[in-house]
Order: sequence, then structure tokens, then C-alpha cells
Amino acid sequence: MRLRTFLRSANHQSHFQGNFIWFPYLSGFCVCLFNDHYFNMLLIYSPLITNRLMYITGLIFRDLLELELFLTCDEDEYLAFEGSKLCYGKCLGVDELFIASSGLLFETGISKKEMNHFDYGDSKAFFPVSDTASLFPFDIFSASFYLVSRYEEYLPHTRDVYGRFPAEESEAFKHGFLRRPLVNIWTVKLREALAARY
Repeated sequence: MRLRTFLRSANHQSHFQGNFIWFPYLSGFCVCLFNDHYFNMLLIYSPLITNRLMYITGLIFRDLLELELFLTCDEDEYLAFEGSKLCYGKCLGVDELFIASSGLLFETGISKKEMNHFDYGDSKAFFPVSDTASLFPFDIFSASFYLVSRYEEYLPHTRDVYGRFPAEESEAFKHGFLRRPLVNIWTVKLREALAARY
């Protein structure tokens, strides 16, 4: 659904109550508090919108952060939008929040990837990006998709005696983060970056 179509649809007007701005959400009212700023909608620009991108941004922003999310590949629509927004894969301005892409979410096949793990704060990260304008030194969306989709389990691997993918074969085990909720940790950092801007 295009952003302007949604905004024109019925029952999507903001409601003011004290210092809060409430927006009708799918099942009632939802509001997110970020450093005394209230917003519940985010627009993401990407030069290509794929099922992989829709899946992982939906998980991060709708399910974990409870934000209303919209994706667009229309540059003019993105630039004209005055609310909370960020670019993925292509930066549309020097002052825009931008996350560089490693390419995984724009692919359709499955193939072995160069992970290039590295320490990131008190956790780990992979799929590093070289674009210094990027909000993170890695592709947070591709890395999250890789973990949540269990991407590596679709690659050739040695199964255990019960026909299962053994944990010892996983990237998480090999690099010491099997019991660390990396997607949640990264999502908190993403939330903090959005809060600092909006």
C-alpha cells in the first residue's frame, strides 16, 4: 500500500491527549516513547523492495518496536515525507538516516556467504559495510534476516543422528554468540539511533 493512500484512508487521524499524540493502530491505539518524543510511524526508502526486506523490517519495526511501517521505492515520496524515516541501500541525502546494504536482501537465491564477523560494542556483528555514511558499520537488516530465517540451515551441512542441523555447525556457536539475542541487541541500538533523531 502506498503511503499517501494509507494516509487518506479512514480512521487514521491523530488524537491529542495531554502531551501524547495517539495514532489509531491496527488493534486500538499504540504509541512509542523515545526520549520524550512520541511517534509510531516510520517510512523506509529502498531502491528495491523484496520479500526479504519486507519480512525483516516488519519483524524489527512492527513486531519488536511496535511501529507502523511503510516501505517505498519512490524517491520523491520519501524526500517529501516530513515524519520519521530512513534510507536503506541508497542514501538520498547527506542528512538522512542511512543503513548500507550488503546485498543479501536484494537476492533471491541461497548461497554461502562471507560473514566477516567482528566485535561490535559488547556484542558481535557480521556483513560489514564500507560506506562511512551508514548508521551502522554492518548491514543490520541482512544480519538479522540471516539469523532469524536460519539461512545457514538451507545450505549443505552435516546433520546429527536425528537429521537435524547441529548447533555446533552454526555461525553463532563458532563465533561465541549462540546464547546472545543479537537481533534484539541490535534492535535496541537502532531504536536509540531513531530516538536521537526523532
